[in-house]
Amino acid sequence: MNRSELKKWVRERVKGHFWELYIPIIITEFLTNLVIGQKIVVENGNYSTQGGVSVGIFFFFVQVGLTSYIINFMNEKEYHFSDLFSYFNDYIRVFLVGLLKTIFTVLWTLLFIIPGIIKAIAYSLVPMLLADEKYKDLKYTEYIKKSQEMMNGHKADYFILDLSYDLWFLIPLLIGLAATLFTIVAAIGTRSYTTVGGLLATYSGVGLVWIGAIIVIVVASFIIVPRKKLALTKFLYDIKTNYEGPQSSTANEEKTDSFTTTTTSEAKFCGNCGSQLEKDSMFCANCGTKVE
Repeated sequence: MNRSELKKWVRERVKGHFWELYIPIIITEFLTNLVIGQKIVVENGNYSTQGGVSVGIFFFFVQVGLTSYIINFMNEKEYHFSDLFSYFNDYIRVFLVGLLKTIFTVLWTLLFIIPGIIKAIAYSLVPMLLADEKYKDLKYTEYIKKSQEMMNGHKADYFILDLSYDLWFLIPLLIGLAATLFTIVAAIGTRSYTTVGGLLATYSGVGLVWIGAIIVIVVASFIIVPRKKLALTKFLYDIKTNYEGPQSSTANEEKTDSFTTTTTSEAKFCGNCGSQLEKDSMFCANCGTKVE
């Protein structure tokens, strides 16, 4: 399905599922974004990271659990809130893969921000592969390689889909910036900043605009974030399914060919006119010759 069809599917799928879908996603995304925050800073000429990478890996466990939770939700299978924490039982595998994913992402980000974004998108299927029993025997680095392989040709579409939801957060910020610039230019033009009253009016006006922008962003988060997570998970799930599809298609074709051959070999034909006879028929429906 294309992007508009995917968004329509998301809108229909989330109806009536606030508690079982919105709450787990909002909690998980909030905690992850709050703690991970892999900020790259320069201190005395040396690169370093801030935000607790180790704690970020801890919440990677929850991300894998959330992915499994959403997939079960999409496929109308049984799902429970405890699924978010189910992958702590597979500690070593999930921890090491999450550590490698984090290290590779940080290293690419140190090189430059754009390669970091590209690689982060290329690794986006790693949690889904970890949640799939079919890939449980992969080596730790193979999860990352497999994710990159599956995402070939899909990274731009993933980025655009992600950005289409993030625009809802950028719009209030842009309005806030535009209002700030307008207020500053107006204050300079009227020289209202030269008086205490004018200065207070300028700052209070800008403050009210930013308070409104923040309120809009917070409210939008409760609506947009769960839909965005569901849309991205569905998008990745379809990529993974299509990637695995050719093997299933080949098996189905072989099965169909076998079935066709058997059916043909068991069919009977009239010895007089050559027409195919119906099963258990005593006379040819075409020429009336008796079947021996």
